[in-house]
Amino acid sequence: DMYQVDSKKVPVKANLSLQLQQNYILDGKLHIQPDSIVVKGPTSEIDTIREIRTSALQLNNVSADFSNTVSLEFPKGLDNSVFSESRVTVSGVVARFSEKVFEVPVQVLNLPEGYQVKTFPSSVTVLCKANVDRLKEIGATDFVVVADYGQLKGTGNNTLFLKITQRPENVYDVRLQENSVNFVFEQQ
Repeated sequence: DMYQVDSKKVPVKANLSLQLQQNYILDGKLHIQPDSIVVKGPTSEIDTIREIRTSALQLNNVSADFSNTVSLEFPKGLDNSVFSESRVTVSGVVARFSEKVFEVPVQVLNLPEGYQVKTFPSSVTVLCKANVDRLKEIGATDFVVVADYGQLKGTGNNTLFLKITQRPENVYDVRLQENSVNFVFEQQ
């Protein structure tokens, strides 16, 4: 049989189960090299291929950078197709992380004109997880915690819910230790 040969580039996705040791994180994204491959074959065979997955890779108790060569799993029924690669390298940078607590003032948004709001407490604690070197560079001013008075809309409630609207880049996790504050009005 004669058929037209077509080619297309498809991304490679890692089938990875990664269990890190306590207090370790994957620092950045997982790297796959090459991150895509070229498949050549009849259009009818290759037109439904959206990605190629690696064979299953399980890494447990990881506390250091890793790099593993893994074979690719090709879909069945591609008898007349050829793939540019049969193996890829899956790697990642692993870093130790720590936690630090920051005391951040609460900013209130959408106040009625002529009024001030005093929140209790006036500042809240934010827990930040990042690698140790990054934590040394971070300060409380890198975070903004807001309470939106506009969320109340006549509920008669005196509790405002908090939200982090600004956080530093390249951190693993940021979490409020308190999720609400009480408030009282003060006329200006």
